[in-house]
Amino acid sequence: MASIFGGSAYRQGSGGLLKGVKELDAQLAELGSRLGGNALRTAVRDAVKPVFRRAQETIPVGTRAHRLTATYGKRLVAPGFGKRSLRIKTGFAQGGKGAFATVGVRDEAFYVVAGFEYGYRGIPRNPWLRHAFNATQKEQLAIFSASLKKRIRDAIRKRARAAGGSR
Repeated sequence: MASIFGGSAYRQGSGGLLKGVKELDAQLAELGSRLGGNALRTAVRDAVKPVFRRAQETIPVGTRAHRLTATYGKRLVAPGFGKRSLRIKTGFAQGGKGAFATVGVRDEAFYVVAGFEYGYRGIPRNPWLRHAFNATQKEQLAIFSASLKKRIRDAIRKRARAAGGSR
């Protein structure tokens, strides 16, 4: 799966392209785990949207209907089922020290990743998801940085309003 990580894992993979990390980390810590975590997770989600859009454009689409495996009820699905199953999932890293976003397909469409991304039982490799991730890395970093700064500003304003309204 293509994924983009927030927190320390993201800093290590950014190749020095992300500026002001110490200041942003300090501001996130000051906001606390709930507000800071939500700001980080939302920024990571914003950053992975170019991967999602590129993946939607390049995901292989069949030309005829096919049946899913027995595990998924053997239902007949139309061409483009994998494309319609594409999703972004976000969450927090174990230990609460970062956030992640993953671009992938729903479980029923696993064959799009297994069959085309990695090659499977006579299906040649066509790594559309990895290419989507790699082709948008600089855009992801720029969006992540801008979004995180905006989300932190918004969270600080929200906290100030809440503190001012509780008096």
